[in-house]
Amino acid sequence: MTWLKLALGAVLVLAVGVGVGWGLKTVLQPPSEVLQERAYTLTETSSGEVGDELRLNTAAVWRAQPVARNQAVGTLTSIDISPNQSAGNGARAYTVDGRAVSIAQGDVPMYREIKEKDKGKDVRQLQVMLGALGYYHGRADGEVGSGTVDGIKAWQKALGVDDNGVVGQGDIVFVPTLPARMSIAGDGLTVGSSLNGGEEIINALPTAPRFALRVTSEQAEMIATGTAVKISHEDQVWEGVVGQRNDQADAETIELAVVGADDKPVCGDQCATLSTQSETLLDTVVELVEPVQGVTVPDAAISTDASGEQYVTDESGVKHSVTVKASARGMSVIDGVDEGIRVRLPGEQG
Repeated sequence: MTWLKLALGAVLVLAVGVGVGWGLKTVLQPPSEVLQERAYTLTETSSGEVGDELRLNTAAVWRAQPVARNQAVGTLTSIDISPNQSAGNGARAYTVDGRAVSIAQGDVPMYREIKEKDKGKDVRQLQVMLGALGYYHGRADGEVGSGTVDGIKAWQKALGVDDNGVVGQGDIVFVPTLPARMSIAGDGLTVGSSLNGGEEIINALPTAPRFALRVTSEQAEMIATGTAVKISHEDQVWEGVVGQRNDQADAETIELAVVGADDKPVCGDQCATLSTQSETLLDTVVELVEPVQGVTVPDAAISTDASGEQYVTDESGVKHSVTVKASARGMSVIDGVDEGIRVRLPGEQG
């Protein structure tokens, strides 16, 4: 009987153990609906704007270029144009041995003296200058006739030089474009300097300065060619786009040119308001992502299927195809759903 009691006891203990194990499993295992708890949160689509920008400085720098060479020989006795002064046809630039040298517009340099019966494009350039000053009223036909000689004499008399009707080779410097802002070239030319002919004597500013963003290599990677920029100056806002990249010698700074639309100056007709004596730093907004308005959602709400189509999933699990119009800083503007729709975001509920 003893062995029978022991056997029954063992069976009873085993049964109790199984019962306890089942009970623990029942208590500790969560119900099936808890196991299926949502692995997402919800967010609501809303009306808004998406964009991204950098705020930097644009440097505006005028770069004068030599446009004329002196043909007079002697001593520079006066400089009659102020630095970057606007000059037109016939403006007095400087004197050599007390004789005035004037500026005139033309592509052909002053390579000879001009006298009666001379012909050529340089003669026509002279006639245009005399006409602009009111000393010649005939046609600019490129031939020195009596009317041109009379005009030369009247001009010479006004300058206070010998009115012999002959224009000396050193009396005029022709420049490509007028009016223009001009100055006497540097390199040590001052009153009292000796001139031998052939020296670069007149510098001219272009119609607009050069505009450039100076950025780090990291910033340059963010700014693509063609990126829109807005430059503020006084009460004006000038629009341009990023152009050519120019790596600087120090390898730490990169220059990105800023150009106007259709090759027009960034500063339009306001360029004269910028200092010509030193560079000007201008507040600039670089539009990395142009602002777009519409229905916005977090980027995380947008999924992509195997075919590459993008969609959002609403609260009930229905997928809605969408088109992303713009994305920046974790948000997107989309087409395809209305404002106020609750859509799913991946992640545990809090």
